[in-house]
Amino acid sequence: GTIGAVDLFRGNPDIVWAGGGETPIRGNVSHGDGVWKSLDAGKTWSFMGLGETQYISRIVTHPTDPNIAYVGALGHVFGPNKERGVYRTKDGGKIWQQVLFKNDSTGVADLVMDPSNPNVLYAGSANAGVWKTTNKGQNWTHCTASMALGSVLALEIDYTNENVVYFGG
Repeated sequence: GTIGAVDLFRGNPDIVWAGGGETPIRGNVSHGDGVWKSLDAGKTWSFMGLGETQYISRIVTHPTDPNIAYVGALGHVFGPNKERGVYRTKDGGKIWQQVLFKNDSTGVADLVMDPSNPNVLYAGSANAGVWKTTNKGQNWTHCTASMALGSVLALEIDYTNENVVYFGG
């Protein structure tokens, strides 16, 4: 398989997360086989689950707690599947909870965490716009704007003003 997402835990760069699958979708993409984690800077890896997501767009780790990580899952690209959306682990990857799911045809193309508040995350979807949580993924709100938010493939939060979120489709 291929790797579509990598993230390092800021408090210890020996902790590395990797998610499988190419997420820039085109006619010939390679799927991945879930989430992997290394505790020794990539020398060895352990499988942490989510194999049926096939295409992981982003992994985001909590800045101070190495056990909390979020996964943006695009899901199968050529058919419906329920392993899409945002997943969260609070125990280092032993148990994953699907905290955002719209339907079996809507995946998450990007996922970002507010750099000033790790309780706030934004998820972008190729066909459902932008979603926001302010409570670590417990509840999500569909963001609206003066323009239609259709296909959102990339997100970034302005580091000088966390109230500004850029998106591209």
